[in-house]
Amino acid sequence: RKQRALANADAVVAVGSAMARDLRERAPALAKTVVTTIPNPIDVRAIRAEAQRQPAPLDRPYVLYVGKLDDNKGVSQLVPVVTAAGLDEPLIVVGDGAERPGLEAEARASGLDVRFMGWEPHERVLAWMRHALVLVFTSHWREPLSRVLLEASAVGCPIAAMDTGGTGDIVDHGETGLLAGDREELVRHVARLRTDAALRARLGEAARRRAETTFDTSVVVRRIEALYESVRGRQGRAR
Repeated sequence: RKQRALANADAVVAVGSAMARDLRERAPALAKTVVTTIPNPIDVRAIRAEAQRQPAPLDRPYVLYVGKLDDNKGVSQLVPVVTAAGLDEPLIVVGDGAERPGLEAEARASGLDVRFMGWEPHERVLAWMRHALVLVFTSHWREPLSRVLLEASAVGCPIAAMDTGGTGDIVDHGETGLLAGDREELVRHVARLRTDAALRARLGEAARRRAETTFDTSVVVRRIEALYESVRGRQGRAR
């Protein structure tokens, strides 16, 4: 049924390049269909305004993780990565999941100051992002398009992320964040961002601009409208 629907589609939209590749690989019916990549939108202005209304959630620098505490998010690597990166700031962990008890035990054994916040209200998550030294993104799942990374970009949070799935659609390595191919590289990126204020400022500002020009609702809506018009035009010529 899905293959039939794809074969009959006038247009197919994927939210990221990884999803587009997966669709082409798994759906032979798409061989002659253009798969257009249009990201999920975020309201950049509203996100920034909400983040700016919130006070700093901690009175000292910290490193941040936001997301589910599940195996496919690579959270088993979180404490080893920040330990190897020489972390002496608190590690704030926002989120919950099946791996939390094991992570808490690992954190206690490490001697690091790791603070598990559980799930927080959205406005507080944005505040954590806005004031973080670096957001560490350990996921090894083929992320279609991470909402966490989109919102972190919108508030200018420096990002060190594993290069998996559609993460590279959000983080342009060396321009809007740092991408890692393996754990050792992620360690180096976290260590660098912790200590290089100029790099954090440059990447954060570039991420904010990219969020405005690529992921904001107004931009995404125009792209969807343009796709509809393109399909209508093709249908008109086919009559």
